[in-house]
Amino acid sequence: MSDPNETDLSALAETPEEAAAEAQQAELDAREAVGADLDDDGENVIAEEEGIS
Repeated sequence: MSDPNETDLSALAETPEEAAAEAQQAELDAREAVGADLDDDGENVIAEEEGIS
């Protein structure tokens, strides 16, 4: 028999859509952090030069 005070952990699970959105945001954050090619112009310039930060 289950304990009525036990927390339902199924509510903590991510949906595939949430996981994909989180992964995409993490990639964007990482690219910005390392100064990746944020405007896709072929030049890898840091965020400060792009006026983003």
